[in-house]
Amino acid sequence: CVCVCVCVCERERERERDIIVLSFYFFLHRHTIYLFTLLLEFFIISIIPFDINLSIIYRMVAMKINISEVFYSTQGEGKYIGTAQVFIRLSQCPFNCPYCDTDIQDKEYFEINNKQYNNPVSAEELSEIVLKEFGAGNNFHSYSITGGEPLIHYEFVKELAGIFKNKSKAKLFLETSGLITKYFKELDNIFDIMSIDIKTHSEKVLTNLPVLLKALSSLKHSDYYLKLLLSEDNAKEIIDYTAHKLHKYNIKNIIIQPVDSIITKDTIDYLYNMYYSKNIEARIIPQTHKILAIP
Repeated sequence: CVCVCVCVCERERERERDIIVLSFYFFLHRHTIYLFTLLLEFFIISIIPFDINLSIIYRMVAMKINISEVFYSTQGEGKYIGTAQVFIRLSQCPFNCPYCDTDIQDKEYFEINNKQYNNPVSAEELSEIVLKEFGAGNNFHSYSITGGEPLIHYEFVKELAGIFKNKSKAKLFLETSGLITKYFKELDNIFDIMSIDIKTHSEKVLTNLPVLLKALSSLKHSDYYLKLLLSEDNAKEIIDYTAHKLHKYNIKNIIIQPVDSIITKDTIDYLYNMYYSKNIEARIIPQTHKILAIP
């Protein structure tokens, strides 16, 4: 009888301890969630390279992220140049490209039509703002979800795109660095168009190209295209390497975007000869929005 009583008491104490621990956890969760999210984002951006599965982290917290800007303009790059888009730029990127010309730092708020909206926002909140300010696609081609690198916010992007898919007739357009590829197969069923960069700013990044090209085989529905950001520094070596890899993985098209819109006639002749000799159609397209002096 004494043993039974002791066991019962021990179980009661354990239950009370569990209740106290859980209560303390939920208290901290409620009052520190935003700080925790910022610290978590800093950890991801500062420490973890390339691919990371954010699904579990996203479900652990009530995910809200910072938006850099949202605006209506003309697509100035790539295959869909000249189309009207609503650009939704998510903050932060872990890749530190030296030629990056985009402000992707966290801000207290973002502006649309001279109205301020406080950061951070959830996907549901952002979709409501965008639909209210720009409508559901009656006067533009697509929503461009860009960055930064939007795929470090993968679960947020997936949720936001799903809402637009249900509530708008506009197409869904994703701009990504091409350095996070593990979500491509799932994104293929969500996005109508994917603009995928080939980064060239370091040997480590460039040697990631085979991983990207292999991942493209999972894309069956999305109209994707590759965009090579080409600097005059080591241009011929980069052209040789990328032409060889594209040919190996049976990629037939490539868009060349000169960094700062600078490219010499010698480089142009060399890249056309190299790509077309391997049956790869290459097109040189500068950043036309800069020529037009628009966002």
